[in-house]
Amino acid sequence: MQKRSTGSYTVFFKVMCALLSIILITCSCSREEEPPIDINNSSLVPGANVLPDPDVEDDVPTADITMNLPVFGSMHPLEEQTKEVKNFFSLIFEPAVMMKSNGEFVSCVIDNWTISSNEREYTFRVRSNVTFHDPSYGTVTADDIIFCIEYIRESETASLHEYSDGIESIEKLSDNTIKIVTAEKKHNLFDLLGFYVIPKAYYENKDKDTDATPIGTGPYKVESMVKEESALLQVNSTWWKNSPDFRSIRFIKVDPKDIYLGSDKISQFDILYTEDYTNGSLISDRSKNFYTIHTSSLYCLIPNVYNPVMSKKDARKAVAYGINRNRLINSAMLGLGEATFTPLNDSYWALNVYEETTANHDSLICNQYLKNLGYSTEDDEESKWMSVSILYCNSAYTYDLNKMIAECIADDLRSNHIKVNLIGKEKEEYEKTLESGSFQLALCVIDTSEDNDLTQVFNEYNYGHFFNKDLMTAMYECRRAINNEDIKEKYSKLQELVDEEMPIIGLFFEENLLLTSRKISITEKLMYDNIFFKINEWSYLEG
Repeated sequence: MQKRSTGSYTVFFKVMCALLSIILITCSCSREEEPPIDINNSSLVPGANVLPDPDVEDDVPTADITMNLPVFGSMHPLEEQTKEVKNFFSLIFEPAVMMKSNGEFVSCVIDNWTISSNEREYTFRVRSNVTFHDPSYGTVTADDIIFCIEYIRESETASLHEYSDGIESIEKLSDNTIKIVTAEKKHNLFDLLGFYVIPKAYYENKDKDTDATPIGTGPYKVESMVKEESALLQVNSTWWKNSPDFRSIRFIKVDPKDIYLGSDKISQFDILYTEDYTNGSLISDRSKNFYTIHTSSLYCLIPNVYNPVMSKKDARKAVAYGINRNRLINSAMLGLGEATFTPLNDSYWALNVYEETTANHDSLICNQYLKNLGYSTEDDEESKWMSVSILYCNSAYTYDLNKMIAECIADDLRSNHIKVNLIGKEKEEYEKTLESGSFQLALCVIDTSEDNDLTQVFNEYNYGHFFNKDLMTAMYECRRAINNEDIKEKYSKLQELVDEEMPIIGLFFEENLLLTSRKISITEKLMYDNIFFKINEWSYLEG
């Protein structure tokens, strides 16, 4: 499956963005000092949902379950990892601050924070009595948190390194309190705090390629592990939350080729995770429960606004409304996709919820935009229909996913009086065509941000040459928004502009699949790289 399209940045766009940033930063005004913002006022802090300390005793866990082992690279928890490894690590480690599936921030190992009135000084308090798996490393302190942040800042290969810029200073105020000062308002500081908390004394002398046994504070600790063969995790009896129902989790290696509907290998696992879209057929396995997991991989059409047709936003909107995303997901992705109209993830807490689902196309709206442009919407006047070409990259596998998606789109658009010419190219030629800008519409896959920060979308993947000053300003203001009311206001403006300009035509976000035994029940929406965050709320039915 062709997963990513890469290429050089659009030089003109980068220059304009740099100039715009300088202008906006220069024009920003500081305010007089006021009392700091208190986390207890949830309307003033981004997603300030606080996890309570457990106040009831749980039954002793008795279930022993089995899961498929991921393929590991580095075992360092702060380095970049695959989704499968991140999910494995989420059983062992906990983040300082957690982001929920809807983008809200939840306190975790850091349980409280205050923000100064100028929204540049953050004071964080470490939760008391959070112990590491190895008792010799004691409880989490400010030193451990500072060590993690400094590691991420220094390592360009760290998973959250992109969020570490703009920190002016880090100061230890006490054994459980730190203060971070940023050069300007920095909304994505909370994204940085999604790092796994690890003991400084254990990891400070280990490099990024370490294979050392993982030690964290999470619900499970490593009992034994052979990196590419097996692992056994035992429940952490000193965990600060209520214990999960599972006493142990044994991980066994399995060949991905053996994961398919009807395979006898599937019965060996109580929990089976897969990110292969072709495994969507497993949903029909009635011996298992299944759960879909939203990812940040966005399938979309990028319109080249240098093209005479695609330069008109009514033309872009006609294409957007002419695509039946539900049919596309079911046909090409075997059901593993979450429809989206734009690059924005509609489930993000700060966005307005649409009354009608973006999964459905609307032929009436599509045809009205075509009429506005002077095109015919009559079946017998094809010569007067709008005509578009869609570039896609040939997939390197037997099942050509990109071709299937492109053909589904072409069928939908044709039924809405838009002629489509499909152009499939091999990877190298596809990327050259994107970079040269000699296309009209291009099918691409983009890694988006969990907090709907579209800046990177238009920086690295701006093959469509789109530039709009108002939209760029709106994106910049979203990055600077700190309190909840401001975040909602800024994202509403961004949403309005994206809907109006249609710079990228969203199709769907890819989904992964989790199969479980019928005895296991999950009610919380799962995060794609932290599916076990609330494993203590999963139910295991005996008998």
